[in-house]
Amino acid sequence: MRQKKKDYSWFMLEDMDLSQKQERVIIPAGVRAVGNRAFGAKAYYVKSVVIPYGTVYIGESAFLDCFNLKHVTMPDTLVYIGSFAFGRCRSLENIKIPKGLKSIEDSTFYHCPRLKVIDIPRDVVRIGNLAFLECASLEEVVVQNSDLRCIGVEAFKDCTSLKRIVVENFKNIESYLYYSYEGAITIGSRAFAGCTNLEEVVLDSRSINIGIGAFNGCYSLKKLVIRSEFVNIMINAFYECSNLKTIVTGKYTKIDRKNLPEGVRISRKA
Repeated sequence: MRQKKKDYSWFMLEDMDLSQKQERVIIPAGVRAVGNRAFGAKAYYVKSVVIPYGTVYIGESAFLDCFNLKHVTMPDTLVYIGSFAFGRCRSLENIKIPKGLKSIEDSTFYHCPRLKVIDIPRDVVRIGNLAFLECASLEEVVVQNSDLRCIGVEAFKDCTSLKRIVVENFKNIESYLYYSYEGAITIGSRAFAGCTNLEEVVLDSRSINIGIGAFNGCYSLKKLVIRSEFVNIMINAFYECSNLKTIVTGKYTKIDRKNLPEGVRISRKA
């Protein structure tokens, strides 16, 4: 009797026959979705995962607590990566977000302490709450284009090695942080709190909302550049930013000083 071909359209690690200490997993072609909590206790020794072209979905907590996982290859066909998908992957070093992704969900990469580089593609409009919380080795974030509209609550909180964010296709490509959107951008409460090595922030948008304590405790922040028609700064947004001395704004930028640190100078440029 002919054996029925196994259906890999929804993948769980238990669907594969692994050797006891297999370090590399190649998910079979034809898989459309990696299920919620797909990689469990059997994935303890897994260091590398290759997800095939055609996969569109990675479920919630799919790789949660895969402590030895270092590298994941993801196809550009992916359109959704669930919350906590790579949470507490303590060995994960770098990740390239697929081009088709619109949102980085809440806590997707939270507490990945060895993650150094993250490449955010042009179509991402939202970085969720706690998305990169406590990624203590994160040094660089690449934002390719102006679609980003929201950086969630505590999205990059306690990323203590974060030094710069490189943005392509803009005038000031050397800026450490440069976001632009024709409508508005919101930076959530405590989004960058505790990023003690962040030195320069450049924001470019028609309207900018900076949440409560957004940059709280960013002791190294020295220069803030805002190019916007309207800026709303909430209370304690720059609390304990003791080295912030100058805010450079556009010629017509409207900015209320009441929630700015005492002694900060505003310099207007055309």
